[in-house]
Amino acid sequence: MIIKLIKYFLKKIRNIFVGDYRSKLLSKIIVKLILKYSTTNEVIKIMDYGSGFQPKVIHFIYEELKHTYNKNVIIYCFDVYTSQNLKKLNQNKNIIFNKIENLD
Repeated sequence: MIIKLIKYFLKKIRNIFVGDYRSKLLSKIIVKLILKYSTTNEVIKIMDYGSGFQPKVIHFIYEELKHTYNKNVIIYCFDVYTSQNLKKLNQNKNIIFNKIENLD
């Protein structure tokens, strides 16, 4: 119980001081690589294997490509999700979360 409380406290402190800086920086690096290898007219399709339960990076990538560079983007995210997780995560029709066992 104490370890869980300490982890929670450290997570809150990290969010106060660092926030989304790491996620935003990483997403900008990934967007540059995507743009380097994509053509101007194609739909950009991304598969994120092991997306996690707080996929901030993938959301930042989507926002950057869609709104800054006006790209058509579809992102498929796979992880060990429950049906309840999927209801919470699937809010954007262009970012599709799915159970890892459904990966073909």
